[in-house]
Amino acid sequence: MKRWLLAAALLAIPAAARGQTEPGNLEWGLFLGEEFLSNDARADDDAVVGLRVGWGLWKTLEVELVFDRVQTNAEPHASIEETVEALSGNLLWNFWTGSRELTGAYLAGGVGQIDVSVDVPPPNPTDPMFPLPTRGWAGNLPPGSHDDSDTLLAAAAGLRTLLGERTALRYELRWKRYEAFDISSGDLQFTFGFAVYHRRR
Repeated sequence: MKRWLLAAALLAIPAAARGQTEPGNLEWGLFLGEEFLSNDARADDDAVVGLRVGWGLWKTLEVELVFDRVQTNAEPHASIEETVEALSGNLLWNFWTGSRELTGAYLAGGVGQIDVSVDVPPPNPTDPMFPLPTRGWAGNLPPGSHDDSDTLLAAAAGLRTLLGERTALRYELRWKRYEAFDISSGDLQFTFGFAVYHRRR
C-alpha cells in the first residue's frame, strides 16, 4: 500500500493543468489510502477507501460530501474486527495555485457522523494470543459485538492537479476528531484519489 501511494504521488509532477474548480461544477471521485487509528488495538492494516461529491460555489470555494470506511483486524488478535465509517459535509477553500497554475492547494473543514463497530471474541485460554488487548477500543469492551456513533469534526489540507478538462488527481491529509466507547480519538488519514468534473455549460 505505501509503495503504491508513493508511486501515485510521483504522477502529479508532470501534470499540467489548472488546480482550481469552477462555479457550478459537479465533482465526484474515489480515493484510498492509510488511516492511523489512534484507539485501535494494534491494527495491522488501516487501509481506507471512500468517495466524495462536491459542488463549486465560487472559483475558490466548494462544498463537498465525503464518505470513507476503514475495516481492519487487531494484530496479533486477528479475530478482533474493527470497522470505522464516517460521513461528513465540508467547506473547501482553494487558496493557492502554483507557478502557471499547475497545481492548486486547498483547506477544508466540516462536521458529520462517525460509526465504530468492534467485535470482541470471548476469552480463550488455549489461544496463543490470549489474553485480549488491554488498550484501545477492544481493551475497553467485554466480549461481543459493539457499535457506537458520535459527531465527527474534520479538517483537511490537500493538493489537486487537473489532468485534463474533466479529470484530476487529489492528495489529501485529513484529521478526524470524535469519541467512541467513551474514548476520545484523533485519527490521521492520508489519501490519494481521482476526481471527475461535470462542467456547467
